[in-house]
Amino acid sequence: MRAALALVMLAGFFVLAVALAGGLTAIAIWRFSIGDVEGGSWTLVIALVLGGPALWATLRALFARPEPSGFQMTRDAHPELWRHVDELAHLAGTRGPDDIRLVDGANASVWERRGVRYLELGLPLVAGLNVGELRSVLAHEFGHYGGGHTQLTAMTYRAKLALELSLREGHTFGLLSAWAHLYALVAASESRDHERF
Repeated sequence: MRAALALVMLAGFFVLAVALAGGLTAIAIWRFSIGDVEGGSWTLVIALVLGGPALWATLRALFARPEPSGFQMTRDAHPELWRHVDELAHLAGTRGPDDIRLVDGANASVWERRGVRYLELGLPLVAGLNVGELRSVLAHEFGHYGGGHTQLTAMTYRAKLALELSLREGHTFGLLSAWAHLYALVAASESRDHERF
């Protein structure tokens, strides 16, 4: 239920931004049409200041794509790791990753792009966990694949990027900012549920 709410809120942010900019632009056009050039000009400026950053961020985010980062851990160079990965993916009943990356930060994550599955392992995990502990982390991450949590990766990546860009690069209207923060709370709650999966 919260996942659906998060998606609706995410879409709502962009609808709200377009409605705000479009509504103010319509008012500006109307004011120009009745001969109120000064009022129309000010309304148009307000439309650009309030809705412009969100619309620009949305356009930029539409063309953004998540890219793998970190050091690639190939099958040839790290056969023992891949043996564990293949075995655990089989036990979990899911297809394992196609690409494993060693990244900074004490975290592990999985994501997909165009059918290619990625696994990112933080260096502190790989260096600090014993084999059994690392296998537990891998099994947990494969639960995300099996649970379908990675199927909307590209869409959520673009949407989150648009939210971040619109809030960071412009003086967004307070309502848009509040909406983005509310979405973040709902999405964080859903993310916690995925982690308990």
